[in-house]
Amino acid sequence: MNFHYTWFGHTGVAQHQKREFDLAFVFPRVMRLLLERNGFVIEEIFGNYNGESLNADSPRMIAMARRR
Repeated sequence: MNFHYTWFGHTGVAQHQKREFDLAFVFPRVMRLLLERNGFVIEEIFGNYNGESLNADSPRMIAMARRR
């Protein structure tokens, strides 16, 4: 998968960067197990960057967790 990033520096000039990486899909139950079995306590899981609840139509799965 490729991610294309664009941001504006302090001078207002657009900068671009491309990152390529392998992607694996993870189900919510598997995410919980991975985090919990590796010493994390899950505080909340969101479905997008706006903090909305995770559901079947969510574009993302964002876990907020802390170390035990």
